[in-house]
Amino acid sequence: KNRVAIIYAEGDILYDSDNRGVVSEVKYHEIFDKIRNDSKVKAVVLRVNSPGGSAFSSDVIWREMEELQSKGIPVIASFGDYAASGGYYIAAGADAIVSHPKTLTGSIGVFSILPNVTELFEEKMGIHFDTIKTSPHAISLTPFYDVSEKEASTLQGWTDRLYQKFLSRV
Repeated sequence: KNRVAIIYAEGDILYDSDNRGVVSEVKYHEIFDKIRNDSKVKAVVLRVNSPGGSAFSSDVIWREMEELQSKGIPVIASFGDYAASGGYYIAAGADAIVSHPKTLTGSIGVFSILPNVTELFEEKMGIHFDTIKTSPHAISLTPFYDVSEKEASTLQGWTDRLYQKFLSRV
């Protein structure tokens, strides 16, 4: 009559992916939703074996566990070989974490990357870009132009806020 659901969070945490071997908020929303609607499930074990990945997806999965707990369903996280970054993030919402002494855990941090591919496109591929802007932010945060000081400051602000949220969770 009573069941313990075991959820395997194995692989990279990627945004909006339904690929096998990947943890994503899309796939895991369906899993958590099914468990929340099954009155026979009395507890959940989340088996984490992930190097991390998308902070957004990790936060959504963390919130899914909060919803389970609000329904009175305890969640226990169990670490596999590694639970780093987003893997640790999703487990941080559990009622308890069980880890093997040899589990690699850590990598608490957040970063943002916005590469500039102009040289690659222009010098290596012969593709050139021209732009007519209708507003100061018409081409903001694009890999085809240099980032302005204001854009760099905005990106850094987003990264800093995400890092603070990450710290508050873990």
